[in-house]
This record gives sequence, C-alpha cells and structure tokens, in this order.
Amino acid sequence: VGWWVVRVFRCACVPLDQLDNELLSRGVRNLQPLPRLYLSVGLVSIHRSVNTLLARLETALSTERAFAASAAHELRNPLGALLAQVQMLDRLVPAGSDAGGRVKIIADRTRRLGRTVEKLLQFSRAASGVAFRRDRFDLLTVLHVLVDDLGHNLHDGRTIIVALNAIEHIFVHGDMDATGIMLRNLLENALLYGEHDMPVQVAVQPDGGIDITNDCPALPPDILARLTSPFVRGSSATRGSGLGLAIASNIATQMDVTLRLRSPLVETGRGFGACIIFPYPEVG
Repeated sequence: VGWWVVRVFRCACVPLDQLDNELLSRGVRNLQPLPRLYLSVGLVSIHRSVNTLLARLETALSTERAFAASAAHELRNPLGALLAQVQMLDRLVPAGSDAGGRVKIIADRTRRLGRTVEKLLQFSRAASGVAFRRDRFDLLTVLHVLVDDLGHNLHDGRTIIVALNAIEHIFVHGDMDATGIMLRNLLENALLYGEHDMPVQVAVQPDGGIDITNDCPALPPDILARLTSPFVRGSSATRGSGLGLAIASNIATQMDVTLRLRSPLVETGRGFGACIIFPYPEVG
C-alpha cells in the first residue's frame, strides 16, 4: 500500500514539476505563454492567469522598446540638422566674441544630446533581442576595425594600445553587429572616463578574452555594482550618457558572453577594467 501511495504521489507531482520548470524558464528574454499542461482542475486557473500576465508583460515591454526606438530615431535627424545650422552660424559670428562663445556652447550641447540619442537607439536595439543570431566570425577583425575607427576620432591626446600577445584570430559564435556595438561601447567608456594623458590598454588573453583597461580613480564598490544599470555613471564630472555599459551588458547577456568589470586594477591600485569572454572561442 505504501509503495502505491508513493507512486500515485509522484505521478501527481509530475505536472507540478513541469509547471515549475516552465515558470523558471520565463524572463525578459522569454515571455512566451506556457504550453498546455495536464494540470489538475485547481491549477488550470493559475496556468491561465500566468499566461495572461505574460501576455501583458510582453505587450508592455514591446511598447516601451518601440517607443524608445521611435523617439530616438525621430530625434536623430532634427539634431543633425540643428548641429549643421549651428556650425554655419559659428562661421558668421566674429571669432573670440561673446556670441561666438555661446554658439560653441550650443554646438557642444547639441553634440552631447546627439550622442545620448544614439546610445538610446543602441540600447533599444540591444533590448529587442538583436544579439540572438549565432554566426561564426573572427572577434579580432571586429576589434581591429573599431580601434582603427576610434583612433581617427580621438581628441585630447588619448590613444588606444592593443596587445595581441601573438594571437592571430579568435573565432566565436554570435551576432557580429551586436558584438561591434558591445565592444565600441566598452572602448568609448574607457576613452571617456580614462585619464587624458594615459592610453587605453586592450589586451588579448590566451583564453580568447578581450580585456580593456583605463586609468582613473578607483570606483567605490557600490558604484561598481550598479554600473551596468542604465544612466549610472562612474563619475558625475564626465559627460557620458550612462548607457554604454548597460548596452554592453545587455548584449553580453543575450549572447551568453561573460562580462567582468573590476576596479581598482590589481597592478596599480586604481583604474577600471572590462573583460569579455565568449563561450568556446577558437583561439589561434
């Protein structure tokens, strides 16, 4: 009799285990309705209510992402036109005049707003699941293109130094465009928050990791723990948008890439580092 009771109990728990597994698999990346399960009458209403909640969450998140992308897109073109007009106005006002100084301030603020809008577009794209593709590509090719591009647009004497450590390629699986967005944000973050007279160091690790470090005062542990949240910045004195690391972290999560942030650096007792490691890289 005892054996029979145990068997009946286990059979009765199977639908509960299935329901539990389905609920654990749900999250921001998966808000699909729960499949049909053979549940008892008392659990059918819970199953129906959970699916209703998931549908509402999916609608709310989709609406939020669509609004952010649409708003950023609609702002980008007018801001470009505004900056062009301000630059034309700058040529017309006398050099060194008070009006000229004010025009330069307007141009600077417009550029900053344009960068923030661009980051919002990237953040919306990352949140929409752009990084779900699994193509095979060379991570070092993406890195070289980004370093070359950023190297032509650096100011204030900032430089990027890349140490390949005799590694010629790192083949990984993921979305190449999304990886470019992730790496660019990490590099731009290092350039923006690093000391002006110190280069950004990029080291290719034997395990295929890309380690990006910059010199700066060490970050407090509470700030470091929140850096991947939107609009959190390591320094209020820097003119960043606070979205770069949030974008990089979002993409890394979608591609199962490990993103490790640290501060201070062990070698100097100060500075900031970000390292990305793809799963199963082919290093050669």
